[in-house]
Amino acid sequence: MIPTPGGVGAPRRSIERRGWWVTSQHRPRQSGRCNVNDANKRRLAVYHLARARAGAGNYNRDLVLELWPDVPLNGDTPTELVTWLNARPDLHAEVLRVDTETPPKAEGWQVYTLADAYAPRPPVQYVVAGLFPLPSLSIVYGAPGCFKTMLMGDMAAAVAAGLDWLPPLPDKDENTARATLKVPVLWCDFDNGPRTMHERIEAAGRARDLPPETPLFYVSMPTPWFDASDFESVQYLADFAHRLGAKLIVIDNLRDIAGGVEENSAQMGDVMSNLRRLAEDTQAALVLIHHQRKMSGTAGRAGDTLRGHSSIEASLDLALKIEREEHADTVQLSATKSRGADVLPFGAVFSYEWRAGTTELAEVRFFGLQVEDLTSDQAIRRAILEAAKTTPDLNKGDLAGAVKEWLPDVGINRIRSAIDYLASEGRLAMTQADRGAKQYRLPEVRDHLDVTIID
Repeated sequence: MIPTPGGVGAPRRSIERRGWWVTSQHRPRQSGRCNVNDANKRRLAVYHLARARAGAGNYNRDLVLELWPDVPLNGDTPTELVTWLNARPDLHAEVLRVDTETPPKAEGWQVYTLADAYAPRPPVQYVVAGLFPLPSLSIVYGAPGCFKTMLMGDMAAAVAAGLDWLPPLPDKDENTARATLKVPVLWCDFDNGPRTMHERIEAAGRARDLPPETPLFYVSMPTPWFDASDFESVQYLADFAHRLGAKLIVIDNLRDIAGGVEENSAQMGDVMSNLRRLAEDTQAALVLIHHQRKMSGTAGRAGDTLRGHSSIEASLDLALKIEREEHADTVQLSATKSRGADVLPFGAVFSYEWRAGTTELAEVRFFGLQVEDLTSDQAIRRAILEAAKTTPDLNKGDLAGAVKEWLPDVGINRIRSAIDYLASEGRLAMTQADRGAKQYRLPEVRDHLDVTIID
């Protein structure tokens, strides 16, 4: 069985510093943030106090009075202020050392310049090719019973072993496999319980014949509970992940670790900010499992299917929606939010074996399936070029309408924009018809020019 760190028997290094094991309802917040802010505020107030003493007209009076309510700041001459400072020699000496022309820098912030932006950087690493970069914050979501946890468990096993994820079925010659970066994985289960997790992790490992020392670690229903709304709790999990060297962290699920924050409230922005800090601190790909919103039947933006406040989606690098027809062994994954390159839809088929004479899983594995792309920009451009090839000299409305028939889920304005883009790139030839109407066809093929409809 794969080792199971965490829970009651977890190592307790840094416990006192992090505060993870504090169970009081009055758990203290991290005081360092307030101390840094107070120190920065005082340095800035001393700077403005020095400007007042120097007779400068533009200083922050309110900030100075906030720290020293009895300071005399009346009039243009600083005589009374100097007298007041003389009664406070330490503060006066601090004021005299201030360069009144240069505001103080805030401590604790790393400031970058264009020189840093222009400096060479190593290429972005992905724990799963094209999906989860290091570091990143992502969500995988869907309706109950769509294999969310099983599919992510399969991915976790592949990453821990450095094996391709979603290879094609043995009898298929399709390019579905996604390369992985072999890194330690930490799975945090707050939804299923130890019995289910032991069964599923074992089944995923045995399907690939993984040795017990494979760095796939998991905790299940640990005590104390992880609270992503609490900075101390987030710091403990970061420290825990550092000790394991985990670079892929999967948390199941978002609702259960929000610390009582209502998921439709703006406070979810604070929860997601803490989770982003966790990803950056550990330099890991942090993947949250979440649920799909119950839809009313009215079609809307794809991202609206993600349950909860809009700050959840806004915080993400990638949101992957999993869809499964009832009783089907296949699922389709599509990106409803992507900060980087487009992620085209892809599919997976569930393969499993039962343990003899039981209803327990013996092996679990997912294989890749090719999915027809009917919504991406590339799909729209391909359809436009195909329509222009099939029926030359259509006006924009008719061309857009023909594409809309092929791609019914794509908005007409998006198709029109794609027509303009292809015309600007020279991949569509545009001519003027009667009454100034614009007509579109493929450009003429010249000796040195090869025009194709492949995007």
